[in-house]
Amino acid sequence: MRHLALAGSILLVCLLGLASNASARDRYSAVRDAMPVASDNQPDLLSNRTIEQQPPQRRYRAPLSIAPRGASMANYVIAAARRHGVPEALAYGVASVESGFNPRARSRAGAVGLMGIMPATARGLGCSGALTNPAANAECGVRYLASILSDQGGDLHRTAALYNQGRYAHRISRGGSRYASLVMSRARRLS
Repeated sequence: MRHLALAGSILLVCLLGLASNASARDRYSAVRDAMPVASDNQPDLLSNRTIEQQPPQRRYRAPLSIAPRGASMANYVIAAARRHGVPEALAYGVASVESGFNPRARSRAGAVGLMGIMPATARGLGCSGALTNPAANAECGVRYLASILSDQGGDLHRTAALYNQGRYAHRISRGGSRYASLVMSRARRLS
């Protein structure tokens, strides 16, 4: 019986609210104005501290790797190329085509990161670190590029094509040749 009386009261209040001349905006502003405003000396209702004692909120941004602040993604690739004896322009061109220097890039085929490394290839090379980490990805990709370059006797065009097709491809396809040409054109930007 109590429930019926309560429901009836709620219904009556709702009907009166709808029948009144006050618009919804007026009702909202009346409720908003009636709410207490927190001042510096009022206690925060969710904790025992006053508002002025709460520490400021800081956004935490995890560093992508150990590169100096302000370093561009291309610097990871160029540094790895110097360490592995790969022409910097070739490594730059591959990274530019593979990811556009986006460390979070993923291809439809499953290639990941700055250098567009396939996870199985990275495991085969014994690469450590997450492939989404630009420093680890650049290191792994340039190491793979160096091994193909040494197998191909320094032929940059063939190296770029085999980086795209897979190092054990028997012949270079038209798509691989187009990829290598694009890498070489992007590599000229660095030179």
